[in-house]
Amino acid sequence: MVPEECNNKTFDKLFKFLLDKGLVTLGLYRMKGATDNSYEYVYTNPESKTPVTQRDRVFVLGKDIPKELIVDHKES
Repeated sequence: MVPEECNNKTFDKLFKFLLDKGLVTLGLYRMKGATDNSYEYVYTNPESKTPVTQRDRVFVLGKDIPKELIVDHKES
């Protein structure tokens, strides 16, 4: 799930925001309609200026991932 502070910002802003929380961002899971896509796909290592939307999900690595950032994709 994209943190509210990072909605409609760029991937580099999301990366830095999560890095400050001890998380390394690997890529995005783009749900239908995240941009102009009509299908879901995984976007690894996006360009820094890639826009991030509320319909994106984030792949991260970290030791302690905050509960508010964990989403069961079946529920979204």
